[in-house]
Amino acid sequence: MNGGRSFAVAANQGAGIMNLAEFSINNRLICGLVIVGSLIGGWVAYDTMPRFEDPEFTIRTAQVFTEYPGATPKEVANEGFWGHSVLM
Repeated sequence: MNGGRSFAVAANQGAGIMNLAEFSINNRLICGLVIVGSLIGGWVAYDTMPRFEDPEFTIRTAQVFTEYPGATPKEVANEGFWGHSVLM
């Protein structure tokens, strides 16, 4: 009766409800203009976005002083944290 269409599709068309895919197929020009407008708007927004050439950042350093009487600097380095975690 409805030209081979299912009842749900015929009911949706009768109620005035159109899904996005169907709207896109039926209105190609509008969809194309929306896509082109979105691309142009995105490019303009990206182009006018403020940016820093050389952003400021803080270099944090730490100095660790250890007292190990009678040991050479190499022995101190091999005994502690640095010898077991970083150098291996």
